[in-house]
Amino acid sequence: MRVLTRAGWGVLLAGGVALAGGWLFGLPELLVLGVAFVVLLAGATAGTLLTSLRLEVVRTLHPDRVHAGQASRVDVLVRNRGRRRTPVLTLRDGVSGTSGAELLIAPLESAARVRASYRLPTRARGIITVGPLEVELGDPFGLTRAAVVAAPASTLVVYPAVDTVSAASRSDGVDPHGWRTPGLQTGGDEFHSLRPYVIGDDLRRVHWPSTARRDELTVRQDERHQQGRTTVLLDVRRVVHTDESFERAVSATASLLLAAGFRGDEVRLVTTDGSDSGHGAGPVALATMLEYLAGVTTTDGGDEVRIDHPGTLVAVTTPAGVTTTGSVAGPGRRFLVVFERSTDDRGGLSGHQGVRVGVDEDFASAWSSSTGALTGGRP
Repeated sequence: MRVLTRAGWGVLLAGGVALAGGWLFGLPELLVLGVAFVVLLAGATAGTLLTSLRLEVVRTLHPDRVHAGQASRVDVLVRNRGRRRTPVLTLRDGVSGTSGAELLIAPLESAARVRASYRLPTRARGIITVGPLEVELGDPFGLTRAAVVAAPASTLVVYPAVDTVSAASRSDGVDPHGWRTPGLQTGGDEFHSLRPYVIGDDLRRVHWPSTARRDELTVRQDERHQQGRTTVLLDVRRVVHTDESFERAVSATASLLLAAGFRGDEVRLVTTDGSDSGHGAGPVALATMLEYLAGVTTTDGGDEVRIDHPGTLVAVTTPAGVTTTGSVAGPGRRFLVVFERSTDDRGGLSGHQGVRVGVDEDFASAWSSSTGALTGGRP
């Protein structure tokens, strides 16, 4: 994209006025001045248009996923692939929600390269678009500008801010889908059976007496104890939330998911608008849920909440949502986390087990000071 700057348009206008005035009033001085303006603008435009650059520009984000309140760094590598020395370069990187970043790069000799960087503070969760990155050229008088896209847009995912809390205690009931799972030997596992050795098995698990009798390597097949399942239900109904209560609820949801995941549970994220992550375990599953929470918004509808939840359920809502989210049926344990929207907010847990968080109270403190039945701690 090649355009005249504001100064360039001013020079063009002044030149046109000077030429018109000199012609109408017969003033040669104005004609000379007008011609000088036109020649200056034409020379500046030609110089900008004829400037040829061969640049390699690479932008990277470190890291490209952070929690709200943490900073990410943007690194930009510029390499001169041309044979001539570059002029001073201006790099503009757009950042959604801000005016973007501007970097000045000193002239680069042929094959030379330089690194530049800037920091991206993150005050709130969300999906931030960085770029596309443009390289701008101009003349010494600032009359013209040529901007070309040098690097495509990148995405920075800002997860909700999280608190370090203990996971909600597991259900006392039996979850037929998660009670016992065969697996590798870990602390507390019980002997289950013997099976032939396969490549990749730990040799320390070889059962030598059976190996001697069968004349083939035989290993112990152990059985793990119960792997808990934790479902966190986030109330996203616009009617029950203020902007502040919703952000606090999203942060608490992320904290509870991480706590259960760190304990080794299969975790599941459900929202009142029908979104359901399904049960998953491990860093990938948690990252997927956190990425969803980075962009979640309030919605209309969803007054009737129906969830089948084996294991433990924690519903995160406000006093206005206790009636529906607190009545979710399931074979496991149920807890409520209720965020007050104001100091005058009425309603409470209404006989449900859980914790009420005041407007001036942080979630971690309220959760840790709740009854011992709420928490099970990390392994």
